[in-house]
Amino acid sequence: MKVYRSKIYEALHEDFKLHLEMGGITQERFDEFERDAFKEVPDAPTPQGRVAHTPAMATASPGTQAHSVK
Repeated sequence: MKVYRSKIYEALHEDFKLHLEMGGITQERFDEFERDAFKEVPDAPTPQGRVAHTPAMATASPGTQAHSVK
């Protein structure tokens, strides 16, 4: 899985894509930027038989949520 090396690379990525589309940089330069911007990290293994965590509010029934004050 690819992840950004830093928040700076993440922020610059959209700008580099726009410069490529407008002809401000070459495809070669964009590819070079992407090689620098990303790093490979191993995918986290999913334990067998476990259900993905769901936030409590997403699974709570409407009757368990706090009532608003009028």
